[in-house]
Amino acid sequence: MLCGEQGAMELSRELFIDAHLVRKAQGVRLVCHSPVSRGSVFVFDKPWEGPFCNYATVIQSGANYRLYYRGLPVPKHNTGDESLCVAESADGHNFTRLSINKYRQGGTSLNNVIIPQSQCGTHSMGIMFDNRRGVAPGERWKGIGVEQLPNENDNHLVAFTSPDGLTWNRVTSGPTITNDTGHFAFDSQNVPLWSEAEQKYIVYGRTWQRGTRWISRWESSDFRTWSKSKFLTFSGPDNRPLPDTHYYINQFSPYFRAPHILLGTAARFFPGRQVLSPDDAKAVGIHPDYFKDTSDAVLLTSRGGTDIHRDLEGTLLRPGIGASNWVSRANYPACGIVQTGPDAMSMYICRATGTPSAFIERMEWPLDRIGSVSASGSGVFETPPLVLGGRDLALNFATSAGGEVVVEVLGMDGRVLPGYGKADAIPLIGDFLTRRVTYKRNAIKALGNRPVVLRFSLVEADVFAMEGV
Repeated sequence: MLCGEQGAMELSRELFIDAHLVRKAQGVRLVCHSPVSRGSVFVFDKPWEGPFCNYATVIQSGANYRLYYRGLPVPKHNTGDESLCVAESADGHNFTRLSINKYRQGGTSLNNVIIPQSQCGTHSMGIMFDNRRGVAPGERWKGIGVEQLPNENDNHLVAFTSPDGLTWNRVTSGPTITNDTGHFAFDSQNVPLWSEAEQKYIVYGRTWQRGTRWISRWESSDFRTWSKSKFLTFSGPDNRPLPDTHYYINQFSPYFRAPHILLGTAARFFPGRQVLSPDDAKAVGIHPDYFKDTSDAVLLTSRGGTDIHRDLEGTLLRPGIGASNWVSRANYPACGIVQTGPDAMSMYICRATGTPSAFIERMEWPLDRIGSVSASGSGVFETPPLVLGGRDLALNFATSAGGEVVVEVLGMDGRVLPGYGKADAIPLIGDFLTRRVTYKRNAIKALGNRPVVLRFSLVEADVFAMEGV
């Protein structure tokens, strides 16, 4: 946020997942760091689940992790077989179905279904946990689901609330968000969240523009009355416009360690880009309609508004080895990034969709290490004006054995402040999730609320994040 004097930004925890804090760069580039597989955490092998489960959300609430997903054993929704299901985990490493035993689905009432096909919301319900102060206890859990109608263009979104995330109530009897342009299908996951930077609720939903699967957003102050839709705009490095890209799901959520940053682990879809032959498809048991396209995941970032950045070029997550990962609806990320260890965080991804072996895989990063400013040799970059508010500066960084990170402090006139130059700084060497920037005689916190610019000199190094401490 802005701190007044000369438009300097007060530094909180910041991730280098976009160019927001990178100015005057030379010899460095933004790099995407893909998470590492930690294996299957959940298999869709019950009669009410099956090959076509998808649209998952993982939420950490207190000591537990909650997994929501669509149950669908047949290839087409709106058939009576679709449901919203729930599972839980104590550590985010393995999930177990909750025994809801309330609705008959898949030929049994002994299941984990919380919303059956007979109610709306089962196809693509997005769920959030609202932990803000003053929220009514009965509305801590919020959801946005689709009410499907015979004419798909008449579909609309309905808002739900819940005291426990298991028993859900419609907020209004009628539609919450309607197809106000005629370009929406609402036929994939629509995601609600609270935007800390904007102090309002946002829904990101699947729409269409120029014949391309697009993302639009709606805004609300009370989760009941919503604005008209707004198409998002997408840009890459140096604010270059991106070519039209099919985003099948967006999966935006506030980053749990810096909620002013919204991260979308979006599914990038390539219709008609067929990888498998009919014989390959038959070998993995894929449905005949589900192997003639492919998809992967990319990172979208937002700090509010309709401008969306994809400054980390390339893919966040490639499909990987195995024919079942190169089918039409595989590799759709679950919504949400959560902490799954003292120094680790995870995202989840639906694999082998449309095959009998469909499952959810956990993908892990070290904390805050989704992207970095990287130098393979020597490089330098500067930040915009910042205020540390009487705090020290800590970095999340990694170097080679011969590499280093050095931080100089400049005044608003562009000159190095006495005692904070290259010769005064203690070089940072190693691989640390958090390490204070220090100098031979001075401390950054002594600068108080003075606006400054930080100049980073990197040698064979990555800087992933920084914060005031």
